[in-house]
Amino acid sequence: MERLPSTDCDEDGEEERFRVAYTQYEQMLRFIGRMYPEKETLLVGSLHSRIASYIPISSRSDDYSTWTTLVFSKDLLPPLDSLSQHIESTYTFKRVTVEDLDEVIQTSTVLRVKTALAAASNTGAYLASSEERRAQAWCFMSREGSISTVYVRPELRGMGLGKETVRKELEKEFVHRKL
Repeated sequence: MERLPSTDCDEDGEEERFRVAYTQYEQMLRFIGRMYPEKETLLVGSLHSRIASYIPISSRSDDYSTWTTLVFSKDLLPPLDSLSQHIESTYTFKRVTVEDLDEVIQTSTVLRVKTALAAASNTGAYLASSEERRAQAWCFMSREGSISTVYVRPELRGMGLGKETVRKELEKEFVHRKL
């Protein structure tokens, strides 16, 4: 079975631990495949990014992708710069309104439930001095504390609005979760 190239591992057995973890992961996937043969997609959360190198290439399809969750702390957020300050003066950051949740669902590639979204921690970016009442960007946090959704309207992408929306959500969560 051909595998993706392995990344460097330390000498205290890390590679062996990942091989054992992958064996357990592979058994879990086979079990899920037997239980739900009609399913075509499986999203797996909390998978260490290093285990991806042990996933057989032969099991990949054109749709295969591995996502890595980034972990932030107050000390690791990038410093505010002049662009950040400009965005903060142009937008108001607050909870996404109930009226905007339908659009959040429409723009998502993952099945979302409105009641779950309404209960999730989130931050929306709203123009401060405009009649426009729709969120221009949003960030949702999952229950376990990872960022589950970031969206910026296509015409506003590349200007730093998504980064600042994520920053505001993380800053709020650092206070809420006392991290």
